[in-house]
Amino acid sequence: MIVVIPAYQPDDRLVDLVNELREKTAYPILVVDDGSSSDRAPVFEAVGRICTVLRHPLHMGRGRAVKTALSYAVSAYPQEPGVVVADAGGSFNVSHILEVSDTLRVHPDSLVIGARRYRDKGPLRGRLNDTLFRYVFAFASGAKLRDPRSGLRAFSLRRIPELLDCPGEGAEYDVSVLLGCLQNHVPVLEVPVETTRPDRQTDGRSLRQFIRVYSALFQYTGVAVLSFLVDYFLFRLFYRVLSGVDFSALVGISAVRICNVIARMLSSTLNFTLNRQLVFKDKGNLLASALKYYAVVVLILLVNTCLLMFLNEFCGIPAQIAKLITEAVLFTASLLLQRIFVFRGRSR
Repeated sequence: MIVVIPAYQPDDRLVDLVNELREKTAYPILVVDDGSSSDRAPVFEAVGRICTVLRHPLHMGRGRAVKTALSYAVSAYPQEPGVVVADAGGSFNVSHILEVSDTLRVHPDSLVIGARRYRDKGPLRGRLNDTLFRYVFAFASGAKLRDPRSGLRAFSLRRIPELLDCPGEGAEYDVSVLLGCLQNHVPVLEVPVETTRPDRQTDGRSLRQFIRVYSALFQYTGVAVLSFLVDYFLFRLFYRVLSGVDFSALVGISAVRICNVIARMLSSTLNFTLNRQLVFKDKGNLLASALKYYAVVVLILLVNTCLLMFLNEFCGIPAQIAKLITEAVLFTASLLLQRIFVFRGRSR
């Protein structure tokens, strides 16, 4: 297991963490100096005698520091089963790192998160920020996670190519990784870890980072809402134009079904394009991504159309109202399925 520690302006707590890791494990350790000032040189000199230190000439952000370490790890340690990313600010200790590492060994296909449980209440501002983000993330993604901003995560080495493609250079990178897991149906396991709240300097929650983190969420949510509106608008438009045509006599399919399929395929194309270009900035194989995406779209479309037909043809609900009910039911079902099968927590 490889341990990655992105560090900007660290103190002696980083030295203590690396020393304890070396005493208790044989894990390769990669520390990334993310453009720290010269007065932190003694800290990096101390850890450099124990582990590998990678350096950025300028401060480039947590996301870029993690990507630098992952790029190095995948070529330097191809035999290792996975990676643990941990903050340098003292929030996590070796026992926490070992716990998420052990969980990953049991669940190698999952993203494992060390969900913080604070011993102290800390400042009201910090508690409100954590609570707000937790609810906003749940609304945007459908995933009810205790600590979606945690800086302690573990994942398989084979996921590194996907994680390198996730957008974000700063704190928003962690959000992009979680949203990418949601998009690809990767199980997320939370392991509760008891810790103390980081101070403002090491936590790095600047206004700029705050905006970037929330913007990543709102982009994802905005694309989903826009896709829904386009889907419903196109359905209404096509139904208004085609409802007078007796498609049942012509092709054996009702106008409602035809309008639903056309609207869904067009809105799905919009959703795929915007998520690929804007939200996830995916640079992978377009054909492979499209095939996987549309395989899911076709399955959802079948369920969507069957429910719509049941409401419209058997229950006698007007088509446009039945469409709204169908989308609401499927949205709720999607949240429940994600809660049960994709985003799972593990309690002590």
